[in-house]
Amino acid sequence: MNVFTWDNFDEEFIISVVYSEKTQKELRPKRKINDKNMLIPTMDRIAPYPTKEFVIKYREEIETGVLKKYPEITEKVYERVSNSHSSNYLSMISELSTKPLGTTMVSSYITALSEIGSGESLFEYQSKYNNPISIDLRKSIYNEIPLYDFQEDAIDKLYESIITNNEERGLLVMPTGERVIIVMGAICVIKSRVSGTFNKYISCTA
Repeated sequence: MNVFTWDNFDEEFIISVVYSEKTQKELRPKRKINDKNMLIPTMDRIAPYPTKEFVIKYREEIETGVLKKYPEITEKVYERVSNSHSSNYLSMISELSTKPLGTTMVSSYITALSEIGSGESLFEYQSKYNNPISIDLRKSIYNEIPLYDFQEDAIDKLYESIITNNEERGLLVMPTGERVIIVMGAICVIKSRVSGTFNKYISCTA
């Protein structure tokens, strides 16, 4: 594996980070230097490699100084974060910049920076599920999760069965790969909001 280096980034991005107001004052050079090679040591002091803290602090610089100049990497980030494709490069940049900086977003930005800095293709070796998070379904709103048409159909049918018709049992049949867990999660939320508790008899067999 190649070693990460800020040398692989262009001068504009390096300067924007080094002289950012977000950079500690003691780390910023006292006079303006436009020579990237002279600023690399400062970048290494700010962050020797991309970290969660670096991404959170310099998100704007990353989006304007890196993603806009690497369409292919931006597409990889967008696909991982949004779980969808887009052919509109500017639209992807705009949408990414408005998304909350959650775990998947931070991880994707770190991978993007690491890929540029090392010169290696890293996205294909890393899963977007590397950093799983716990979700409290009682506080979740199921319709905030983008669903495929077949998932919406399954939820509508089960909603009608469980909520409208007040049936105690239902059979959901979906092929492997259609993300049954997401559908069942939505059903658990629906059921809990009506009855005040989870239905302990709901189960899912994959």
